Amino acid sequence: MGNEGMSNGEVDAPSAPSLADLADRVEQLNRMLHVHGFSGGLNPAQWAALRHLARAPDGARTVSALALRQGVTPPTASETVSALVRKGMVARIPSPTDRRSQMLSVTESGMAQLAADPLHDLAAALAALDGAERVALGVGLDSLARAWQARLLARPGSGRR
Repeated sequence: MGNEGMSNGEVDAPSAPSLADLADRVEQLNRMLHVHGFSGGLNPAQWAALRHLARAPDGARTVSALALRQGVTPPTASETVSALVRKGMVARIPSPTDRRSQMLSVTESGMAQLAADPLHDLAAALAALDGAERVALGVGLDSLARAWQARLLARPGSGRR
């Protein structure tokens, strides 16, 4: 049924979704991530910062590295870090080599908070994909991110070309 005219038990291959449909799907996933990112007393930027600081090597646990990773200005990253420090989830540690700089460290409270990370639900949903689907998704998302970033950077007035 639905495959009339097909021979040898062939099934129609799924047709590629339109570009608008794909963009809508990405937006819907982004909205879901954003809405669920307001949990545990943190906002999405704070969750992202906490994750980065917990996973980053020593040299990348700074406000400037966080700003670069999140694609924000250093003052914006500093505000996020200050909020995490006030909440007791991150500590500022003076750099042993540069008195003007500080390293950032996730506290025990911050590590405990990460156990309730809202991204765990997304990871569990991703676990339902088979290996080939995960590989394809990873490759596709990486390609999408590179193409979109290149397009944004090529815009007049982007400040970076």
